[in-house]
Amino acid sequence: MKETILVLLIASSVASAQVPGRYDDLYRQLDTKLTDVDVWLRANWDGVPRSVAWGGELITANGNRGEDLLKPNALISVGLLLDRFASMGVRGVKISVLYPLLKPGFPRNAEYLAFYTAVAREVRKRNLKLHVQCTTVFPDSNWSRLGVDYSGLTMPQYRTDLRQHVESVLAAMQPDWLSITNEPMTQKMNTGLDFTVADVSQLVQSVLAGLNRGSTRIGAGAGSWDDPAYAQALAATSLDFLDLHVYPINSTLFIDRAATFAGIARSAGKRLVISESWLFKVRDSEVGASSINAAQYYARDVFDFWIPLDIRFVDAMARFAQFARAEFCSFFWIRNFYAYIPYDDAKDALPPSQLFALCDAEAGRNILGNTLSETGLAYKNLIARYTTDVHPVPPPDAATRADIYPNPASGILNLSNVRGQVAIHDMLGRIFWNGEVEGHASIDISTLPSSVYYITSNNAVRMLVKQ
Repeated sequence: MKETILVLLIASSVASAQVPGRYDDLYRQLDTKLTDVDVWLRANWDGVPRSVAWGGELITANGNRGEDLLKPNALISVGLLLDRFASMGVRGVKISVLYPLLKPGFPRNAEYLAFYTAVAREVRKRNLKLHVQCTTVFPDSNWSRLGVDYSGLTMPQYRTDLRQHVESVLAAMQPDWLSITNEPMTQKMNTGLDFTVADVSQLVQSVLAGLNRGSTRIGAGAGSWDDPAYAQALAATSLDFLDLHVYPINSTLFIDRAATFAGIARSAGKRLVISESWLFKVRDSEVGASSINAAQYYARDVFDFWIPLDIRFVDAMARFAQFARAEFCSFFWIRNFYAYIPYDDAKDALPPSQLFALCDAEAGRNILGNTLSETGLAYKNLIARYTTDVHPVPPPDAATRADIYPNPASGILNLSNVRGQVAIHDMLGRIFWNGEVEGHASIDISTLPSSVYYITSNNAVRMLVKQ
């Protein structure tokens, strides 16, 4: 109870941004629903912390980014975000390795496989858990610029292709958890195929038949907004776990549907993973199958007046994960752990893609500077509070951690445990120094203008203040 009151006080203390009139009814509706969720959790969770691997979406490796994943600095961005997650206390990451990126014949498929193989290595270097989701690339340009065309795809072909996709992921990445499919209505929208309960059950069983799982736990799931019959059907297969996604909390979609899903997993003796969650900012009247992936609704997330509600949602999910005895609980829109943008009517009228770009740019700057938003700080504090000795956070290894000193600096800058091609550049990407470093080096930066710079190498990204 004390912790709940503290979260409410923190949420109230950051409620400085005025809620715009056009969103006032939505804000009050979600605020009331979060209060209902809080009352339900206090009545149903005993308050005893359980062992949960807290996670975040490794958005820099999300398959919807397409060929951006194959750019030279993509792996550096992945490593930076992993380092930031580790500093928050996050113990696992979820990666969307999407069909058809790895399919033989798909453009640059071998390069995508090499990228994800390297990403898995980076995750392991940091002693983090890895969850991989094998769903489909969005054809909608608001979510992906790949322009994947699913016309002509049949369910039998998809079953064959997905089996091959899963085998490739298992061999290359060896994740702790792998989800074959999730959000059946989303997959139907993406591919045009039928994803009835029977279709999903057949799809999963087709992939599982004779599959060499190795040490990976294999699962599948649905959204809290999907028919509970999906969870029932999946629980009847040989899956190791069920995977729940939680976005809308309208009506009974959290208190009833999410709890029902968790109960189905428990009754069937299945493990539970919550691999995606975020507060969906929609009115009760806006909820529907066609809205769940509508970019204009998710674009509302970027504005800073939502911070108090996002903090309350993250707290509610952390408590629900422990009530449900989830092994892993991850949040999707991690950009908001680092940034929001101030609301104004002109911004609100922008297309979703522009709003995402504005918020992503601000989040990128804050990720580089390791600056969390109020929501990110709240998550970090929740992790610290709920982490048990079953999932200890390993101390950083000073012998191998890349470092620069002094910082700020005005004359000689020392690099320690830095390897590969090194560049010093400003926020616009202009390079002021570059060279090869193997371990240690001293660089004279006395002629650089006073400013903030970034030092990138094969194994690190560091911010430098030049005085």
